[in-house]
Amino acid sequence: MTHWGFVRALISLAGLSLLLLSCASSSSEPHARIPLITPAGAQHELAVGELRGTMFLADRHRMASEPRLLLHFNGARAIPFVAAASCSQPTVAISFHLGAGSRRYEGPFTDRPAEIVFGELLDEATRIARSSSPTFKHFSRIEITSFSAGYGAVRALLRSSVKLRIDSILLLDGLHTSYADAAGSVRALDETAMWPFLDFAKRAAEGQVSFVITTSSIVPPNYASTTETAKWLLARIGVSERTLRRRLFGMDGIAEARSGSFRVYRFAGDAAVDHIDHFHALPAIRCEMLGRSLRGRKRQARG
Repeated sequence: MTHWGFVRALISLAGLSLLLLSCASSSSEPHARIPLITPAGAQHELAVGELRGTMFLADRHRMASEPRLLLHFNGARAIPFVAAASCSQPTVAISFHLGAGSRRYEGPFTDRPAEIVFGELLDEATRIARSSSPTFKHFSRIEITSFSAGYGAVRALLRSSVKLRIDSILLLDGLHTSYADAAGSVRALDETAMWPFLDFAKRAAEGQVSFVITTSSIVPPNYASTTETAKWLLARIGVSERTLRRRLFGMDGIAEARSGSFRVYRFAGDAAVDHIDHFHALPAIRCEMLGRSLRGRKRQARG
């Protein structure tokens, strides 16, 4: 099994925090882990065609009339539920863990038109929210987060008109594409799968939406790494990186790039445990994104 195959195998299994902590890592710092304990709140199973997930309404946000809706793809559901409950903005979260491989996440939005599936998903989420909260009116904003292979769902949504309904995207060490040369001997990206992300990145750079990408230093055997895809996006937008030699979100920083509401954070670490660091950073990164967005709106209001 290749190194990357080993990483995927780890991700697809449940309850491996202790095993991951014992894996070799390029960082000497401890790898903080969020306990896989769901915060106080109500959980509801949700199914739309092949798309099956769990919806979470935190007790502290239950009376919110216009909460955000956070859709997360890939990983233990407790982490996105913590991300929804820990930030100050009221949020309802739906977590989808469909297994290993990006096609598992892309399929539900390509087997049928993404617009139809997404519409049914919002209708079902709205129905559950209204039955659970007497004050619920509607979802105020839609956030998409994904870890590792979960980017397949994000790509499918961005290829459709659903992209116009998404307010923010966070990709946690998960944006890959093939090489133009199938053998990978020439490391030029197959750009076809990158155009949807580039369009959203341009909109984020203009401040219309928010888009944050994190990358590790893992090098897959025969397809583009998250570092390569992130650098491709930055080059197309014309944004330069600056050195980031400090701990950030519990990881060792290498570089960062910013343009409007588009940000890329590159981190050290080329082992499975380093990859999992990104998933456990979800609550901290999301709260930082929301805080920055709120500060920006306040500045606009004063202006």
